[in-house]
Amino acid sequence: MKNSKLLPLSVAIAAVGFNAQAEQTNPGFALEEVTVTAQKRDEDLTEVPISITNFGAENIKDTGIRQLRDMAEFVPNVAMTSGTDFGSRVTIRGVGANSRNIGFDTRVGVYLDGVYLGQSPALNQEMLDLERVEVLRGPQGTLFGKNTVAGAINLVSKKPSDVLEGSVGFELGNFSSRQYSAAINIPISETLLSKFTINKQTRDGLVDNIITGNKINEQDALSYRAQLLFMPSDSFSANIAFDGLTAERLSYSGEAVT
Repeated sequence: MKNSKLLPLSVAIAAVGFNAQAEQTNPGFALEEVTVTAQKRDEDLTEVPISITNFGAENIKDTGIRQLRDMAEFVPNVAMTSGTDFGSRVTIRGVGANSRNIGFDTRVGVYLDGVYLGQSPALNQEMLDLERVEVLRGPQGTLFGKNTVAGAINLVSKKPSDVLEGSVGFELGNFSSRQYSAAINIPISETLLSKFTINKQTRDGLVDNIITGNKINEQDALSYRAQLLFMPSDSFSANIAFDGLTAERLSYSGEAVT
């Protein structure tokens, strides 16, 4: 009995000694700090008492996803309908709302830079120049308000910087898939910065509708964002953003024939 009581203590001491030795021999042995704004302020992810998944810009680039619906395949406990965009439904941990009326809000609040996206057609956002996507599981009504019974999805875009830079992208895929993207960052002055981003995506349908002759699940989307960041001091900043999204897609569920 005496040895059995001392054994866990010796193992714990050995484990602590090993970790200390690892940190001394390898100074870079440390977890990467991830900053989130799940509680309306910048915090380290490890200090936020919420079940949260942070999907960063590198994750978006590596997975090649283009829409919020695609991201749901990589985040646990999150699902998003793959039907028509006018009936988009997000569920977290199996909780959500399924309604064909676009006037009804869902049980998962989707926010773009703090602005609530209330209607179903606006939920399936394009992943346009995003810094990260935060998925918060569980009720978030205290900080985010109504329609967050199941959780909230917070989309955070990349803010303008003080460096003159730009990028252009072009992608090809099967079913005549084409994607064109461009972004430019223009510092107007030391306190006034601007950024403009645009993305165009088209793709043919996957299945022929033998009655109408149309291609089902055809996609045609145009998204854009313009930002103006004013920073007169280190303690105050104001970001004015203009976003737009136009999307057309024929769903698998069928077409109305009159």
